[in-house]
Amino acid sequence: MAWRVPPVDGFLVRENQGEREDESIDQVVRFSIAHISPETVCFRFSLTVVDGEHSKTVIYLQITPDHLDSLCHDICKLKGPGLPHLDNVRTRLGRKGGRGDLIYLRFQLRNDTRAQCIVPNDFPDYEALDDPARHAIDIFASAASSPSFSLYFPANQLSRQGLDACVEAVQRHSVLKGEELHSYQRAVQLQRLYGGKGGKVFAIVDRESSSQPETDSFATLGFDVVPRHQGSPPQYGDCSNHLEKPGTALAGATNKAESALVDCAPPRYGDTEQSRDAPVASKRIRLGGDEDEDEYGLSHPSSKRVLSRSRSAATFAPALVTKAQRLARSEVDDADVDGNVLLLRDLLRRVNEQEDRQLLQEQENQRLGHEVKRLQEDVLQLQRQNMTSDKRQTEVEGVCDGLEHQQDLVKDELENLQVEIGELEGKCGELEKQMPNVLDELEDLVRDTIRDTLQEDMLRDLIADLVEEHKGDSASGNMEREREGNLTEPLRAYVRENVMEQLATMKAKMRKALRG
Repeated sequence: MAWRVPPVDGFLVRENQGEREDESIDQVVRFSIAHISPETVCFRFSLTVVDGEHSKTVIYLQITPDHLDSLCHDICKLKGPGLPHLDNVRTRLGRKGGRGDLIYLRFQLRNDTRAQCIVPNDFPDYEALDDPARHAIDIFASAASSPSFSLYFPANQLSRQGLDACVEAVQRHSVLKGEELHSYQRAVQLQRLYGGKGGKVFAIVDRESSSQPETDSFATLGFDVVPRHQGSPPQYGDCSNHLEKPGTALAGATNKAESALVDCAPPRYGDTEQSRDAPVASKRIRLGGDEDEDEYGLSHPSSKRVLSRSRSAATFAPALVTKAQRLARSEVDDADVDGNVLLLRDLLRRVNEQEDRQLLQEQENQRLGHEVKRLQEDVLQLQRQNMTSDKRQTEVEGVCDGLEHQQDLVKDELENLQVEIGELEGKCGELEKQMPNVLDELEDLVRDTIRDTLQEDMLRDLIADLVEEHKGDSASGNMEREREGNLTEPLRAYVRENVMEQLATMKAKMRKALRG
């Protein structure tokens, strides 16, 4: 007997060896059987490219008994113990397909052969494909290169007898001959695919053997993800040697500024104007080798170190301001130290700017704190909404279950009604066989009544003729009276009695047939 196995949609789970856990494929795969007979079978998995240049292109993975070491199937009960990845499979199948029993079909592949990946004739090479097409190819490459994989689908999609026939065909696979070979070749011919345009075998390369990223338990397969190389962090001693405390650097800068102001000799009278116009590059003060200098010679931290020194600068800012103010008051009357005054003013300006930046940073931190608080409130509200949605979903699922139960009851009632209708039709047939032909009997009854009436008229005419022949006064009168009343009444009673008997007989037969 040739079984007909319709195509079904399911999810593949790749089985890994060793301590690595199984991995589920993240895309729906359609399973079909191209050919099945008691001697052989041909399986096909189809996958549709969902996006990109080759969108809606169907890719096939063809597996024959030559590629299989064994084939088996079993059922996974909804409330029974199951494998850890079953929850992921049930979630992907959805509420309709994942809430019932599942069947898994396990394909144990051979190491010396490789399943065929079939693509259209105009399909480019792997290097010329875009990411969606590569992803589809990599899914079949991953399944074909694994030692075994399983297909999970709802239990009500395929019959157990059809799956048993597939397993027996794999076990009894032998060399085909004659008509069976011709039928098999015609069924698996690649030219029949893609609407008669034909397909070709795509070379599958195991691209996961060289570099396979570590994934979580039953995570989606990432085929083209290459882990980024990260060097080891530097040692603690190396970092500490290159770092400098902000307070130390700022204190050193302050000491250098004081020594520069104290040790600087006043210019001569003739050189006063020259000192005002000349650049003060010779009086520059370098606070550190990796810091920038401005036009006044003051060094300031680079952009990479501003954030790390902001708090230390804020700590020493009052002391710097006090010292700068004292130096400014002590030397403001000296007209020969204009360069130093400009230096102090610039230092004060920088301190004020640093304080302003610190204030802005605090305001920004407060704003971020309020924003984080608002986001936390939004998260709590979303969690409450999620709980409400889950509750409503549970209620809706309960209503749907009730409707399904009512639908099952209605189906049962309809089936019972059909059975009762069939029984009534049988009884009607029996009644038709038991009931006589009423019209024929009525016709016979009317015919008999008319005949009796005619006989009555003929008898009356005959009596009248006899009376005429043997006319007599007394006899004539008596005969007239008999003719008028005495003879007519018995004849009418006779006819009425016969008609009533016939009608009573017919009514009795009809009652008997209806009761039976």
